[in-house]
Amino acid sequence: MTTKTSAPTPETRSPRSRRRLRLPEGRTEWIAALLPLVLLVGIMGFFFATRFTEATSALKSMRAVLVVAALTGAGLVLAFLLYRFVPWIWARTAVLCGAVLVFAFYFVLPGYQDHTVVEQAQDVFGATIDRPGTPVTVPVVPDAPPAPAGPMQITAGTFEGIDHRAAGGANLIRRPDGGLTIELLDIDIQNGPDYDVYLVEGVDEQSNSDGVRIDDLKGNLGTQYYDVPADVDAGPDWTILIWCQTFGVPVANATQAPV
Repeated sequence: MTTKTSAPTPETRSPRSRRRLRLPEGRTEWIAALLPLVLLVGIMGFFFATRFTEATSALKSMRAVLVVAALTGAGLVLAFLLYRFVPWIWARTAVLCGAVLVFAFYFVLPGYQDHTVVEQAQDVFGATIDRPGTPVTVPVVPDAPPAPAGPMQITAGTFEGIDHRAAGGANLIRRPDGGLTIELLDIDIQNGPDYDVYLVEGVDEQSNSDGVRIDDLKGNLGTQYYDVPADVDAGPDWTILIWCQTFGVPVANATQAPV
């Protein structure tokens, strides 16, 4: 004689099975379930409303699209794991809201934070920069040895923003030892995550693919100096480029002209 086993009813299913199928019930649970999404939409809505050009520039970059896709996938996986293994809805909400805030801290907040770095040429080179058109007064001392050559500006450029706000000078300085230094002079560049300074051969270059990475951008405001590698002999018709590594987009560039 065989015993017929009936299918499990909702009352006989395990708590985990019921939790996997159950939608939020009541106003409180719906608020808890939707709070992370509302927080994310609010942050991104504010970002697009106040930084629309910068935000949409990321759509031009495959790297940015992949970063967004990866973050979205990670968020969905986290939400599924929390829903599967954490029974208390407010605990899940707290973790997801925390993840949204971490995302905002690393990817959104840098666009609103200015970082000023001001370096003095006298401190960097041990002398003032010899600029064309600037008279230099040298005291005449009989039988004195000639004054040693100091740093000399050989090119000049002005930053133009690429879907970002940008202003200020970008010049090449020839050091007494023959090497080159990039001078970013009184710059004001719209900030963002992970900016780098590149030197690219060509006029009005907007890609870093054929460029030489010089260093991290020290600050989006102020005056800064960056030594160029010894094997790079740049000059007129080269471009100083500010590049966002996180999203793979250009931020600003300055084509060099002779002085």
